[in-house]
Amino acid sequence: MLESFKDLYEVRKNASFRLEPQENAATNENLYNQDVDLSEILSKYKNFVYDLKNLLYIEGEKVTEKEKDNDLSVDKLDSSNVVHINHKYLSKYFSKEFFENYDRIIKRNKHGAKTKNWTTIGNNDFLEVFFRSFFNNAFENINKLQELIDTKENEQKRKADIAFEIRRLLSRNHLGKIFPLFKGGYLTHKNDIKTIPELTNQAKELKELLDNAKIYFLEDSNFGVQVEHISLNYYTRNKTQKEYDELIKGKKKLLDSPYNKDISELYGIDRNLPIKQLYEEMKMFKARQKSAFFQQLQSKTPFKKFKEPFTFTDNEGIKHKEFRTELFFDVEEEYYNKMLDLTKKIEKSGSNKFKKERGDFLLFQDKGTKSFKGWSGFCSEYKKVAMEYGKRKAESLSLEREKILAEQERGWGVFSKVNNEFYINTFPIDKVKDAYQSLSKKKNDGELSYFILSSITLRALNKLCFSKDSKFINKEILIKLDNEFLKEKEYNNKTKEIVLRKKSDLTELKLIKLYYNVLELQNSLRISYKNSDSFDKLKSSKNLEEFELNLKNETYKLEEFKTTEDEFNKILKSNEGKSYKIINKEKGNFEKWWKNFWNSSKDGEIRINPELNISLRKGNEDYNDKISFHRKKDDVYLLNVNFSHFANRSYIDSSFIEDDKRKENLKKFNDLYNKNIKLNYFYGLDKGTNELITLGLFKKEGGKIKSVNISKEIPVYRITRKGLLHSKVTFKKAPKEGQNPKTIHTLYKNPSLFIDELDNEEIFEKVNIESCLGNLNSAKLIKGNIILNGDILTNLNLHKLSAKRKLYIAITEGKTIIKNIGFDEKEQENGAFFYEYINKGKTEKEPVFYINEEFLTIVSLDELKNELNEYIKYIKNEPNEYKKYMGNNALDTDISMLAINKIKNALCANIIGIIMKLQEKFPGYVCFESLSNDNNNRDMEKEHSFLGNLINDKLYSKLNINASVPPILKKFRSELKNSYYQYGQVIYVNEDSTSSACPVCNDKFIKGINKKGNLEEYKKNKLYGHLTESESSMHHLTDDEYNKKYDNNDKFREKHTNDKGKKKDNIYRSGNGCNYHMKDNPKGFDFIKSGDDLATYNIAKKALEYLEYLESQNNDETK
Repeated sequence: MLESFKDLYEVRKNASFRLEPQENAATNENLYNQDVDLSEILSKYKNFVYDLKNLLYIEGEKVTEKEKDNDLSVDKLDSSNVVHINHKYLSKYFSKEFFENYDRIIKRNKHGAKTKNWTTIGNNDFLEVFFRSFFNNAFENINKLQELIDTKENEQKRKADIAFEIRRLLSRNHLGKIFPLFKGGYLTHKNDIKTIPELTNQAKELKELLDNAKIYFLEDSNFGVQVEHISLNYYTRNKTQKEYDELIKGKKKLLDSPYNKDISELYGIDRNLPIKQLYEEMKMFKARQKSAFFQQLQSKTPFKKFKEPFTFTDNEGIKHKEFRTELFFDVEEEYYNKMLDLTKKIEKSGSNKFKKERGDFLLFQDKGTKSFKGWSGFCSEYKKVAMEYGKRKAESLSLEREKILAEQERGWGVFSKVNNEFYINTFPIDKVKDAYQSLSKKKNDGELSYFILSSITLRALNKLCFSKDSKFINKEILIKLDNEFLKEKEYNNKTKEIVLRKKSDLTELKLIKLYYNVLELQNSLRISYKNSDSFDKLKSSKNLEEFELNLKNETYKLEEFKTTEDEFNKILKSNEGKSYKIINKEKGNFEKWWKNFWNSSKDGEIRINPELNISLRKGNEDYNDKISFHRKKDDVYLLNVNFSHFANRSYIDSSFIEDDKRKENLKKFNDLYNKNIKLNYFYGLDKGTNELITLGLFKKEGGKIKSVNISKEIPVYRITRKGLLHSKVTFKKAPKEGQNPKTIHTLYKNPSLFIDELDNEEIFEKVNIESCLGNLNSAKLIKGNIILNGDILTNLNLHKLSAKRKLYIAITEGKTIIKNIGFDEKEQENGAFFYEYINKGKTEKEPVFYINEEFLTIVSLDELKNELNEYIKYIKNEPNEYKKYMGNNALDTDISMLAINKIKNALCANIIGIIMKLQEKFPGYVCFESLSNDNNNRDMEKEHSFLGNLINDKLYSKLNINASVPPILKKFRSELKNSYYQYGQVIYVNEDSTSSACPVCNDKFIKGINKKGNLEEYKKNKLYGHLTESESSMHHLTDDEYNKKYDNNDKFREKHTNDKGKKKDNIYRSGNGCNYHMKDNPKGFDFIKSGDDLATYNIAKKALEYLEYLESQNNDETK
């Protein structure tokens, strides 16, 4: 499939390979041994930077603890001339500046000998600049750390923010340059022998804390902790572009700039305010208007008086006299009274249902009325401002993060190969130069091959030309460049120097000219061009995009050298190199990409990104007693790489691409995809109620959607009730002292251990599946077999955690829970646990745990109820405890979102594993419903056990490996509302009536484009029964049946009564005499057993129609 896209764009893929450290690679056994206290880090960091300031600058007496809350600026202070910095430190950490000022810094006597080996801050402008920046940034960091300690945001976001701050502190241009100053003994004091040793100890303690925090906060669940960060490209290590600071400053400036786009009525808010302030003002105005309007409704203000000014008290307790609800002045009396009526119902019943109905009525303006236009119009403008504000903030933060990552210290690495085994060899920063000089000498004799990567990309060339630390453009090159690229820079009103202009000062064509002039003058890279015409191609580039492609295509080279194994090991040893054997145990695409990289053509169609990470992932103790292989069972070193397929094409970076360009790229991708790819299978995925993910697989046959017998190609099993409790005993080969060698395994806890018993019909029941696999939340793929209930335990644990988190939030938010947990067997299909609480003097019920029938095969209702009641007792006694609560092991539960997301990821992996296995036999389109309105989407996300959107993202990412989808889904997320979209192999369809539209008498769904330019559907003939007692026997209703239900069923009557209190028209009538009945008369649709199954069929059917519609549109365009 990839081959179809080689003319479109470059495809990138992250991959990881297991490593086996060799004798010269020290292990990191103590990486995970310490706890982390952010307050302690702040305290030590604060003390260290203030004491360092007091050492380096003259400011009188030592700073007191109270004074440490003041500004750290040293702009107006004189640096100390008795604190000396060793030249060796400058040559390592300020090498460019040191060698450019070498003759001035190095003092010699009349015989030419050096008179001293040190200098001071005051004698060097570049040190003044660095330390001024260091202390200013330190003050910001202190405030940010304090803010993170105080914040109560969700722990996942907070952890990510802390991780970013830890990176910032350890970055090369902050503590990354300070710690070596003390560790290397490069700092001395002429008169004080006590302070520097004390600061050295402080630096050591702070570094240990930060290193440990880096492990804790930067640990990735898949990759673990970074051990080494290296580059395969010698000349592009450790380069930070000068323009980062300018770009960040520019982006932050945009936050203080006006919105500068068309905006309608703002009700007195100044449209020229900075966007941040405009956003806050609109947000506050919107909130107060809505709150005030609802207050009028609760006060039963009649329509004739609601436009009059009144006294309003907002949520912060502030009183506003003469307040008017201006946003609602256009509301007509009929619709105001409707809102008033719903408010009365809310007060009378306390039902959330009426709250939701009132919210939806306000949000959707009763669809078609002209009421609430003021409200909806302002909300629409607010949303535009909020999105623009969010975009500007994100761009600024993204650049800051990119800058921090760019400042990470990098070693150098080379691949080697001996006896058909590959190794990655790394060298520390201070040994890179010597190692490169030894290895780059041409050698062509020996049993060992090693590979040196030389390539120049535009990004790398940018770094080399515009980096703070780069020596790439030296004085010899500067004097040969045209004046149009240069400017005069003045230091402290005295020293003048010719320097390169900023990148932002040069036009696109001037940049191209500068780049090829520099490459022509710079010999140190020894670039090997593809052929004699390569440099001429660079010169002839008409724009930067063309220059970028020419540069990476004409300069990429992975050069092979040969030597003896002994000689290579000598070079490793003398340069403190480490070696890791690469073990190709990762299956599937990762290994394919690795092999294809080495077998790639000379054009370098598959390339490797020079930036590599080596990480250590700690083994999960949960798997220690299991005899089956699990990739996270043991400690493992990983090589994390990024491959580029079709690297000779341009790369679509969708991070901040404009919407029009993104849509253009999407259309280009879809056109190419549909031209080259024709799939006959359709996967309907329904993210249904009760947090279920339901899958149906169908095929296109004669222009229709037909069923597929899945079991003929892939074995499908269900574990019997008896089988779930089946057990076996295993014995440890080498138990530790005092450890029981015997382990009892129960099948439902780990079905993988019992997969060799598939033929035992008492344990595993073989199932014949025609299209509809049903609910996949507990399903798992085990050794190529689909086990429909193979992971009930994980699914159950997710629901228990979700229920406990809801209870925790309810109690800590002040809800008074009365009685114990109850069970309502009438709630949805299998009943639900609920709690009762007092709301405005009334008792309300809130479901917390919907029962899945499968759960009761491994646990009883009483056991579940008791566990939830025990949890309530605990949090009532200790409401401030967040992480865990006491009790036996079964109750010792982490209820954080991190824990919940970990389980959700595991369940998603199960589902995606099944889908990808099916794709091997039945390659097809993956079809989802479009996202419904934002409110409904938020409601689903409140159910912590809902997997819907996570499945979207994970599956999309999986399909992206083979370029089956474009890399831009999230950027369109806001547009996926009740509409149709294609993203290559993924199709989104209108969600309307998918769970109720009859499969027989709805011949077609898509009608065509309406006057508003939207894709319109035909009116559907619906079935009655979804989410009722008739779920498995859905059918049409005659008018007599409809009227009878309306008269005799309260819930039915409530649902089918309009706003005026009259009976709605019968929407369940059959079409064309259809008498379809899901159970008694399926009419060829025997594979549909429920409303969720029906939804998967209709989703697939709509997707087929949409593709046919797109094809017809393209045919019309080409006529």
